[in-house]
Amino acid sequence: MLLTPELEASFRQRYNPEGSNLRKAQLRMVEMLMWFDEVMRKHGVEWFLEGGSLLGAVRHKGFIPWDDDIDVGIHVKDVKRVRDIFMHEKHPQYVFQCAETDPYCFYMWDTLRDTKSKYVHTQHKMVVLEDLKKYRGVQIDIFPFDNHVNMQINNVLRYKEWGKTTIRILGGSRSSLWLAAILHKIQLALYAVARFLSRKKNYWTNAYGTGTGKGYVYPDGTLFPTSRVVFEGHEFPAPHDVDMFLRCHYGDYMQLPDDAEYNHHQLGDIEIW
Repeated sequence: MLLTPELEASFRQRYNPEGSNLRKAQLRMVEMLMWFDEVMRKHGVEWFLEGGSLLGAVRHKGFIPWDDDIDVGIHVKDVKRVRDIFMHEKHPQYVFQCAETDPYCFYMWDTLRDTKSKYVHTQHKMVVLEDLKKYRGVQIDIFPFDNHVNMQINNVLRYKEWGKTTIRILGGSRSSLWLAAILHKIQLALYAVARFLSRKKNYWTNAYGTGTGKGYVYPDGTLFPTSRVVFEGHEFPAPHDVDMFLRCHYGDYMQLPDDAEYNHHQLGDIEIW
């Protein structure tokens, strides 16, 4: 099913009408993204919208109506640099979430979080994981992309996020937290070893994946140098070949998904103040 102006209007009314918590959160994240872009430009770090945010920019000219976060990509070589930058570039409302600032956040990537909002999960396994985190506000996920990848090894490593899986199975006891932290560090170290042993490829992929086992592959020339795209009325960086990126990631990306994918993060609500 293709998007029409009538469908777009009905989606907006159903999922993120003006004044709704989701719409307020989306507008908050646009403000976060503008500050993120300002900092990255100041330090000369290349980045781009990716995933659902890029799809939203192309198909909806902004957020996909039911989307509740922002996805951006950077070169894997810039991960440490970006982390160092945001350790020094302070904002009164936003915080950089990584292993150093939030030790029980077992993401494989870093995030920028808002401190005046909160995701509300209803699934028990998500509640347990979220309660461990120091920062739980709306977020910008910062995914590293790499062209030194052994896809066979990466697809094994990325299948599950070991720290999160440990908590889901064993709960949030002190011993399970200790084990989860150890396994998380081992998983990250194995990625580093795999990258060291891999040759440069003629394609790029998400360096860590998203815990789903899906290794999306983008041909050389798809990501860099970046281009520009309009998102929520503002211009932001995008992959060099937006169409190729989206086709590699989604296939026929102008087709609308099934209803089951409309709340893929399975949120109950978003609190925002």
